[in-house]
Amino acid sequence: MKLSSIYSPDMTFNDVVEQLKALNESNKQLNATIERMSKELEALRHKDEELLFKALDPNAKLPVRKHATDAGMDIHCIKDYDIAPGERVIVQTGLAVAMPEDSVLYICPRSGLAANNGLTIVNTPATIDAGFRGELKVIMLNTGSEPVHFDKGDRVAQLELLTCRFPKP
Repeated sequence: MKLSSIYSPDMTFNDVVEQLKALNESNKQLNATIERMSKELEALRHKDEELLFKALDPNAKLPVRKHATDAGMDIHCIKDYDIAPGERVIVQTGLAVAMPEDSVLYICPRSGLAANNGLTIVNTPATIDAGFRGELKVIMLNTGSEPVHFDKGDRVAQLELLTCRFPKP
């Protein structure tokens, strides 16, 4: 800003000082508005990345990340399960999910269950499209030689959210 835009020859020194104080206050308000709007825009940018879960069963637990930087969120079963060697079982989570339209949610095996018990997910990764609103279920297969038991609330798989690209055919 040029001094000529706030000063005129008929102004006193005190008038100029008051004008500068008013401009300074106006700049503070403008900076506060810019900062607030930047935060609101950042929140809107991340809003589309949210997963919105709905408990369909009173025993359902919300998915959790063990560590903040983990790609997967652990999901839990809503009742006890026993899976015999060679047996395939559909494990209920009691959860439904809504996600951004340009996303896909994968249900993936937990590596510890695979390594220690031979447990896998038949359709790995299970693909949950953005429009699906039913219960998330895990189709598990025991490839090991021993039965595997899950107590209600045990972690059975993990969810991974990915952004999709839709190329033209």
